[in-house]
Amino acid sequence: MYYFDYIVMPEKKLIIEHFSGEINLGIILKQKYRESIDTKYNRNYNVINDSRNAVFFLNSDDIKNYVDHIRNNELLNRERNVAFLTKTPNQVVIATLFKELKKELPINVSIVSTLNAALRGVELLSDENKLVKFNLNKLKNQSCKYNIKQINNDEKIYINSICTSN
Repeated sequence: MYYFDYIVMPEKKLIIEHFSGEINLGIILKQKYRESIDTKYNRNYNVINDSRNAVFFLNSDDIKNYVDHIRNNELLNRERNVAFLTKTPNQVVIATLFKELKKELPINVSIVSTLNAALRGVELLSDENKLVKFNLNKLKNQSCKYNIKQINNDEKIYINSICTSN
């Protein structure tokens, strides 16, 4: 199960992406296509990719295929800054592989673990932290619904979250 959503912020020339769950190349390609046909999408906007709740099932061939996909797609192959917000070794390895394999693409990549560092990576001031954090939380809160088990008439226990796949 996976979840992906994004917000385009034209006033900041920024796209915020949120991935969670189990992510493979097919999911990434499908979701990047969905994003690129959005009427608010602008190929020159910088990107903050929040993958801190994702587990990637990708290998170096998958990353090479993704880089080739970007290279051959004029909507994605543009000069821009991309900040990968990461939390786990799996996420850092995938982002690092992308950074190493995309050398001929005009994309500047930073791999970070804090929102302030991500803002610096996309050349925004730390004053934007609250606005970007608000939008990230909005994406995260939209992504999951909880299975609720009722014990008796008053008590409820949250068993687990189910993330929708859009």
